[in-house]
Amino acid sequence: NKEGKPLKPVFKKEHKYRVDKMRRNYQTQLAPRTLPSKNFFKDMNTKNRRKTAYLRHSLVPGTVCIMLNGRFRNHRVVFLKQLRKSGLCLVTGPYGINKVPLRRVSQNDLIATSVRITMDVKMNIPNYINDAYVFKAKKEVKRGPSKQRRKDQKLVDRQIVHQIKERKDKKILLKYLETTFGLNGRR
Repeated sequence: NKEGKPLKPVFKKEHKYRVDKMRRNYQTQLAPRTLPSKNFFKDMNTKNRRKTAYLRHSLVPGTVCIMLNGRFRNHRVVFLKQLRKSGLCLVTGPYGINKVPLRRVSQNDLIATSVRITMDVKMNIPNYINDAYVFKAKKEVKRGPSKQRRKDQKLVDRQIVHQIKERKDKKILLKYLETTFGLNGRR
């Protein structure tokens, strides 16, 4: 005080609480969390592991689909099943009709059409046709498919073609599978 008078206390009693100044800087990000061990993700329960992708409702075994990507883009294929480990879809041409072999494709690269081929309970797709089987086939492309692969392709094709030939509209459906998808006319 300029005049030299002592200041009066604002409060009659002393504070029981400690008053701190506010911080000037605040962290914008949380500190990175360290994991407990190198094998942290290996030790997780099966509940927490990644599950296979949910299959779209429109993709039912026997659905005729249009492929959007890859070597066989715009070809019509028949959806057979979803592969368990990767969640990819197993499709085929059939090879005898439009030269599309057994392939695994992401469901994002398929458009499901309303055409369905009835897949009998008797229809037998071997259990050993899985991700590993189809992945090996990619490496064999340079040498050509193995005898076992040709045999499996014929087995699956024979069953699908048999189902097609039982339908009344078999000629139209066979022609439909042969043709590629395209947009015609003015856009």
